[in-house]
Amino acid sequence: MGFGRSKDAKTTRMDVRLTADEKTQIAGYAGECQLTVSQFVRRRALGRRIVPRTDYKIVAELRRQGGLLKHLLKGVDGHHDKDLALAIVGAIKDIAAVVDKAVDFVDDDRGD
Repeated sequence: MGFGRSKDAKTTRMDVRLTADEKTQIAGYAGECQLTVSQFVRRRALGRRIVPRTDYKIVAELRRQGGLLKHLLKGVDGHHDKDLALAIVGAIKDIAAVVDKAVDFVDDDRGD
């Protein structure tokens, strides 16, 4: 048995008729999820969860950006840069809201 192979070999094929646009769209979704088209279609058809790895990368990047803004805010003298400080606080709150929504979406999609 090779690495990454399941015990149940996939030996049966199924042909499906699609438009060219549908094929492109499905291939795009599969690529975003870092799955082959077969893996993607099989999981979707059988009701299995699919969570693109990019969702986790986006959440991590948003958290990083929020941390950088928070760090910047600590270095701002509120008396001289009140407008900048308020803008940074607003940006941090916006990022926090996006992160919360993204985490909820990923958790919901995973069934957690």
